[in-house]
Amino acid sequence: MKPGTRASDLRKIVSHPAALKECASWLTANFPQLPREDVSSTAAAAEAVSKSDGTIAAIASAATACVYQLQVLFPNIQDDEHNATNFLVIQAAGRDFPEQNPTRLVVRFDVAQGADTLTRLLEALHHLSFALTTVDSAASGTLGSYRFALILDSTCGANLMQIQSTLRPTGASLIGAYKPVRPSLRF
Repeated sequence: MKPGTRASDLRKIVSHPAALKECASWLTANFPQLPREDVSSTAAAAEAVSKSDGTIAAIASAATACVYQLQVLFPNIQDDEHNATNFLVIQAAGRDFPEQNPTRLVVRFDVAQGADTLTRLLEALHHLSFALTTVDSAASGTLGSYRFALILDSTCGANLMQIQSTLRPTGASLIGAYKPVRPSLRF
């Protein structure tokens, strides 16, 4: 909120839809009468508050509040204290991955009906200390064939060259290779 704003001055709360959802129980318990408005990001919410008349509040991180010279009236309002927000950094195709010893991999993989290549890929990555943590699949358009998006994590990581050498024979594509940053941002 703008410095000097009191909770009783508020007429609306703004934030990214995910942040509003992640704080929904707290908002209902503490400000049930205030309307909530979706904006494009938590930073956009903070910027809106900085330009407002002092009657709106934003759900954003303390770091964002600092950037926009706002005061944090209620810290840590997320409903789940283990809440985490993930951000991905995307770079142009064909460029080298900056992280040479990643602990998280994002892999795209197409599998034809009856093929055991997914199992072989997971076993090979397991030998490099990676374990499957998330999998998403969709039909690829050919009967019995699927496209998988895999997220694999490792506690110690592996050399990027070894990872790429493991993926190459299977036809899998390395979409991301990085070390997740912790701790997460809190609202």
